[in-house]
Amino acid sequence: LLEKGVTFAPKNWDYYHDIGFIYYWYLGDYERAAAWFRRGGDLPGAPFWLNTYAGVMLTRGGNREASRALWMQIGQSEESDWLRTMSRLRLLQLDALDQIDVLKRIVEDFTRRTGRRPQSWQQLAAAGGGSGVPQDPLGTPYTLDPETGEIGVARNSELWPLPTEPAAAPELKGAAPPMPR
Repeated sequence: LLEKGVTFAPKNWDYYHDIGFIYYWYLGDYERAAAWFRRGGDLPGAPFWLNTYAGVMLTRGGNREASRALWMQIGQSEESDWLRTMSRLRLLQLDALDQIDVLKRIVEDFTRRTGRRPQSWQQLAAAGGGSGVPQDPLGTPYTLDPETGEIGVARNSELWPLPTEPAAAPELKGAAPPMPR
């Protein structure tokens, strides 16, 4: 029904937003959500945040490279200091996600070799799995949960929280969803 609205009023960004939101929240199709947010964000008079939603959706859908390209474009094309700052932050968060992927492989290798999870970054480094406490792109040490092996950015990092998919969608349809971060 909303797509009919786009046919009849192709310059009304609200329709693109609403369609993107449905793909995001109800269908979990982040690529399509991003495409609709992007199309709406490119319309004259559309709010700046539509393109930022597209960048977040691409990350949540696992397409970091497309998200990175969009955030670079947002950071280069906007006159707003806030958008340039947000673009820089999002790009650093994507770098952190990439670094965490590498660190996870190191932790998994340690666990496979020793039969136990590392209890600290120092223990991992001593076993030849690194060179000390790894830091996020802004210099804050990454966290390592000794119980689960999970790696993340520290709560005191400017990069926290990283843009990730929530663990589970709300049980009730129609419940207010979280705004994309």
